Amino acid sequence: MKTITLLITLLTLSSSLFAQKLSKEEKQAYRQLYPRLWRPTLKVLNGMDDRGYETYYTNKVTSIEYAGISEEYTAKKAELEKYFISGLLPLRYVGKTSEEGIHYFQDGWAYADSYYNMHLKRYQTLSKDVTLNRIYDFQTENGPALVVETKKKDADKYFYGLILLDDMTKLMDKVEKNEIGVFEDERDGAYYKWSKIGEQIWMAENLKYKLEEHTAMESELGWSVYKGKFYNYSQAMTSCPKGWHLPSDAEWKELELIAGVWPRDINVEGAISREGIDTLPGNELIGSERLMFFAHLAGSVSKSFSSYSDASAGQNGYFWTSTKSDEVNAMIRMVGKDFTGIVRDKLGAQNYFSCRCMQDQDISVIVEKYPSLKEATDKINADPTNASNYFDRSVEFLLLGEGKRAMDDINKATELDPNDPELKLFKAQILYQYSFDLSADETRKLVDDYTASIKDNPYAYYFQSKLWLYEAEGGALTATYDQDKRDKSLEGIKKALELDPKNPQFLDYHAKLLVVFREYSNAVKALKKAVLSDPNNGDLRILLGKMMLKNYDEYNKNNGSTSQKWCTAMTGRCFKINTKQLGEVCRVFVKGVELGANLDPDYRTLCNELEQAKTLKKHAPIVYIGPRGGRYTINSNGNKCYIPRR
Repeated sequence: MKTITLLITLLTLSSSLFAQKLSKEEKQAYRQLYPRLWRPTLKVLNGMDDRGYETYYTNKVTSIEYAGISEEYTAKKAELEKYFISGLLPLRYVGKTSEEGIHYFQDGWAYADSYYNMHLKRYQTLSKDVTLNRIYDFQTENGPALVVETKKKDADKYFYGLILLDDMTKLMDKVEKNEIGVFEDERDGAYYKWSKIGEQIWMAENLKYKLEEHTAMESELGWSVYKGKFYNYSQAMTSCPKGWHLPSDAEWKELELIAGVWPRDINVEGAISREGIDTLPGNELIGSERLMFFAHLAGSVSKSFSSYSDASAGQNGYFWTSTKSDEVNAMIRMVGKDFTGIVRDKLGAQNYFSCRCMQDQDISVIVEKYPSLKEATDKINADPTNASNYFDRSVEFLLLGEGKRAMDDINKATELDPNDPELKLFKAQILYQYSFDLSADETRKLVDDYTASIKDNPYAYYFQSKLWLYEAEGGALTATYDQDKRDKSLEGIKKALELDPKNPQFLDYHAKLLVVFREYSNAVKALKKAVLSDPNNGDLRILLGKMMLKNYDEYNKNNGSTSQKWCTAMTGRCFKINTKQLGEVCRVFVKGVELGANLDPDYRTLCNELEQAKTLKKHAPIVYIGPRGGRYTINSNGNKCYIPRR
């Protein structure tokens, strides 16, 4: 069997271990060091190619020469330990050969898993349960280097990594200038790298704080320090360490402008790569030494019942913002290998994406950026005991997607004026938008208390109806099956319509609520009212047509109608309906399409078949061979009969 070597890499430098004079202590240190070093595999099997040949990857290594103990850096080990453990000072893999030589992996260490998939581990990963033991001087073909020796606490186990002295000097210079650094999460002792970008301080790696759900998730998917953990929107909002927060859409925009996104496109939304004028903004976030953000392409995770699946790992990175775009979606950012810009889009809050936390800024920093916030803040400074001033600023924060700050201000306003029901109603709106799955009972009580005292606010009843309709989990909203809650929801919207009977928003919601409850007859009546109130809404007409189909089908089945079934051509959904009823439905569909709404092609086939049936009735022959080989006939009642192909 022929062997193909993909990369010839082993470079051997002829050098003498003790070419320079070493002290007795340094020689002794080397004798202790060498046996502890890892002996890696240099050739990695990577399966068979399509011709049945074995293929190998040969790890690229460079020989290095021992130069003694680094007294200077070993003396600083207590100060340097967190920088090495966190990876802020990245360590490349170090190993030994059988010829008493030591080498390091320039590009990382490649290995093949049990499925013959190749993986490359670029840097040595150290856990927090190691301590920095000693640092050695080495010489490499790329200049002086340090080999760092770490020891597992309470165990005789050692780990080694190499960093070029020139790289370390540059990084430590950034540390001294407060451009990069490390902080410790007091919850679990984890270290995180951070980078100052403009006036913001961002995590330079994905959040890895473990929640209870991650145990189940990782039993199927596993996890890595590189990827961090995956969070749904609600989890993301509450998982950043103390002093840090999930950044808003506006805060991401500040970062993106520095990364090079063209200011003209900064507000563009959708699956569109927003590019730069003379930079590649996505690439800047992924790999720029200038920003040191290092966006990880960890992919995303989805959940179906209790099962998890991942997608796009190694291709795209998805990151939450704290800004909700509507009740069920939040703004996200995406970078990837297949495009060079940054995507700003909205996706369902039930998805699991990565988190990059941002350090909290003083409120004055944010206030100065927005005139409306500054005006509200000036009023607070002039009269700090006036609750309405905090209320006004809370509204401004909410409009900016700053849910946490909006909540802080409304709580302050409520503290100053605990009897104002409007403050409680607005607090409920913030909770509904940002943490309904964690505070559903509190949110409902706030609105119930409001409607118990204020009985002439139709919006409050409409809002109350929605709160009783929905159950929330992980940011996703689903209609409740609890009959008591359904009754309360219907009662709320009816009260809203009593106060404001022509409100298009209320009429639309009422109709859709009846659709959810499968009260098709009442839904049709409500939708007709909604259409009269909003005659140019094509989507309402499409929904009306669909509900008319369901209502006719249900009525005809329950009343023993002899009407034949009409079935859609693609999915085979069938409705017991006569040609007159179907004609009414199709006229509603046509009007909806004329107003710009989209009609599922499957429903179009029903109307196409109706027109075809009319033609058959008007023109012989009675029997027609259909496009799928079946036959259509028209019975004495004028209904179409379909005889499928055998």
